[in-house]
Amino acid sequence: MEQLYLEFDKEEFEKNLELFKRLQDEKNGDLEETFTLFADRYINGEMDLPVFLQVVNNIGYNRDLLKGIEKVKKYVEKIDCKVGIINIYELLIYYNNNSYELSKELLSIDKENKIAKIFLARCGEKIEYKKPTQNFSTYDLAILYNKLLYCKDNYMYYDNYDNIDEFANYLQDIININEKVIEKDIENSEESYFWKKINNYDFKSIQSDLGKIYHIKYIEDKDIKNYEKAEKFYKESISDYINVDIIFCHLYDGSNLFTDENGNKVDYIFMDYNGNKRILKNNRIWDIEGNSLGDIDEFDYIKFDLDDYVVNDDGSKSNIPQIVEDSIICLAHLYYEKKEYMKVRELMILLGEYFIKKFYYYRIMGWNTYKINECKETAKESLEYLQKSIIEFNIANADYDFILFEPLYPDSPDPINKDLNNSLFNHMKDALTTIKLMYKMQKRGHIDYNAAKESLSELYFYNSEDYYFNLYALSVAFKIEDYEHCSKIADKIIKNIKNYNIDYKKVLKYLTISLHKLNEDNSDKLLKIFNEKDFNNYEYIINLINECSKSEVLNKSVKINNKKVLIDIYEIMSVSRKELIVIRLLDYVRNEHDKNKDWKDNIVEVEYKEKKYKLHYNYHCFKGKEGYNNNDYIAINQIRDTLSHSEHKCKVNENVKEDEKAREFIEANFTSIIECLFNVIKENGLLTDDKFNSEDF
Repeated sequence: MEQLYLEFDKEEFEKNLELFKRLQDEKNGDLEETFTLFADRYINGEMDLPVFLQVVNNIGYNRDLLKGIEKVKKYVEKIDCKVGIINIYELLIYYNNNSYELSKELLSIDKENKIAKIFLARCGEKIEYKKPTQNFSTYDLAILYNKLLYCKDNYMYYDNYDNIDEFANYLQDIININEKVIEKDIENSEESYFWKKINNYDFKSIQSDLGKIYHIKYIEDKDIKNYEKAEKFYKESISDYINVDIIFCHLYDGSNLFTDENGNKVDYIFMDYNGNKRILKNNRIWDIEGNSLGDIDEFDYIKFDLDDYVVNDDGSKSNIPQIVEDSIICLAHLYYEKKEYMKVRELMILLGEYFIKKFYYYRIMGWNTYKINECKETAKESLEYLQKSIIEFNIANADYDFILFEPLYPDSPDPINKDLNNSLFNHMKDALTTIKLMYKMQKRGHIDYNAAKESLSELYFYNSEDYYFNLYALSVAFKIEDYEHCSKIADKIIKNIKNYNIDYKKVLKYLTISLHKLNEDNSDKLLKIFNEKDFNNYEYIINLINECSKSEVLNKSVKINNKKVLIDIYEIMSVSRKELIVIRLLDYVRNEHDKNKDWKDNIVEVEYKEKKYKLHYNYHCFKGKEGYNNNDYIAINQIRDTLSHSEHKCKVNENVKEDEKAREFIEANFTSIIECLFNVIKENGLLTDDKFNSEDF
């Protein structure tokens, strides 16, 4: 049996609470300093733990408690308390539930802090629940949702449930007991009503959070039991306002998919607002005794007054609290994950009727519309939603006075040390996923222009200085072939690489390939990047040269000392016209040949027009040698002279004597020509000659 809360002396509590308030006034409202000093009273034995915890209860959520909490934790560890109830979680909960970064900070204090883990799970991080040390006990969850189980005087709770599944079934009993406690301990009816409202809201939050936990587990293991539990908790968290099962009756009408308790086939089985089982059959709703309750259109799925509204945390007004909207969105994502696209559509229509249509509404509608039937017609409608979602997201983001993802510790490369708004963080990733979907529709021929590139450009305009945008948008830009933005993002990351938790080589690869695809003169930029310290990453340049050559003319084992030569060669190879590549590469090589008379040529055998020829670099290297004749040998320098209309000083093979013939020969034997020239480059040491500095061509 676990004792969840300690008895405390009410007079001592009130005395110490007043003392805390006076101390805070003396410190000009500095909560961090006040609480740090106040914690000393507990450490010095001037108040007991139950009183200290109840004072913390009344302070509420605030990160300024961290310093004092760390002091108490060290004290508890030092005295090696044997009392099982003493748990630092009790203190940490009051300020952890509002920031991704704070939960990360809690884990740095306590690696097994389950409170922090459950919050991170809500942010979308993968938390391994299967390990015994990470199971959430009833005790952990009771502390996590302290407001729900908050009690006064000597009222205590006991239970022996030890995992999240059992606790989920236990929740309804908890809320019932809690209401009795409030009625007993709070005499003022107005205050009692207030506390009931607060606790009811928290209970709905618990149901939603449990849904999120099972939702994440379902994504990871695809276990249908986790799907069913996630769906159950999401539905229950919104049941005071909406019964989505009544909405779905229209989807299942006439389906004959379900079996009732008597083995009869029915269209749908669901629970009404009061928890009674209902059956849909023949367009009518029945109870389990077989009594008809009316036509499905006679049942209203909403349970709130359209003339009333609530004000949400962001100042917006709606008929339903924000937490209900969040649960609807989560439920829609769950159905989308299970490919229940018609259910998603019904939920989004509902959301559009009673809420302000925000960017996530348009995003989900866009995703889902295309998934229902992937074709040109749905793509057109989907694209309108998706583009609207990007526009609305940028507007929502611009409403914040801070950069979306601002480094808390600028010198740290660890993303854990990034202070970010977790909600916008997840929405940013979804926006980038939306862009990939646009690209997919374009590639399939379902839309006829590059909407993905256009939308990424809009995101880049608003978020180009944000850490996480750059981190995630880099690969997306490359995937959708937006090499302009990919190169810009990669360049930003490289300039601040120490602040990014990403492999430098990976960013460099994206940059070099993007610059290559843009077909720009990028040799100066590459030289700046490949400084002496990191020139060992030149394999990306080699890969691009091989790609241009249509064969492996260089491999990663080749020795390279002169990086300028390598980049010059790459710049030549990146030209689009094959004949121009041949001319420029030969001139580049010949520039060194003119200085070095002891030059090695190379022969590559080719078959052209049903005859074999010996292709080599320069006529003058073989001229006069035994067996050399113009009928069997073709010199690349003679091809170059033909194309540049230079006068031939010797007999030329008929296959390359005229412009048109020379171009035809290059087109047919381009790979062999390049292979021959690169053999000459390697054999004559151009890549290892530190002093070689060819002219620019």
